[in-house]
Amino acid sequence: MGFAYRKDWFEDPKEQAAFKAKHKRELAVPNTWTSSKDIAQFFNRPAQKRYGCALLTGRGYDALVMGFQPLLWDYGGSWGDPASYKVKGMLDTPGAAEALAFMKQLLAFAPNDGPNMDYGKALEAFTSGSTAMAMNYFAFYPKIVKDMGNKARLLVALPRASGDSRASEGRDEHLRQSLSRAEKLAKDFIAWF
Repeated sequence: MGFAYRKDWFEDPKEQAAFKAKHKRELAVPNTWTSSKDIAQFFNRPAQKRYGCALLTGRGYDALVMGFQPLLWDYGGSWGDPASYKVKGMLDTPGAAEALAFMKQLLAFAPNDGPNMDYGKALEAFTSGSTAMAMNYFAFYPKIVKDMGNKARLLVALPRASGDSRASEGRDEHLRQSLSRAEKLAKDFIAWF
């Protein structure tokens, strides 16, 4: 899972100045979910058909599970105990509830079909040029590159719940840093993969 960002929106001097005036910090690719929410809210302009984010929330296949899972892990929840297969005490924790509440907050900045976006809808919301950030499998990144070229920035890693050093299951911080430093190589790798 990863996020794609509208590089052209993030690098627009007028947008940067407006964001800095409002949030007292630079407009940059977010490294926390809270920063993601601030940016999604900032870019969300439904009257202009511009939206802050597209998340995986679809009820078909595994879109909702994959879309919620990074938040669940980041906020300390789990799908269950892999040894005992028990869910109680793992999925029904305060952290899991906080993750779900936060995801629902992010959906306020999604396009109209945001609460039911599968992989294709999230991809379309982004490649149509109407959404600042979109979550999706990195296997879809070649289409983003093909459709948007340099207007998009692609990252494999997702934000974290906080800026601390907690690593989420399934994340590889080294890959995140390497891909950030070598975006062209990252795009080549993703296209190959």
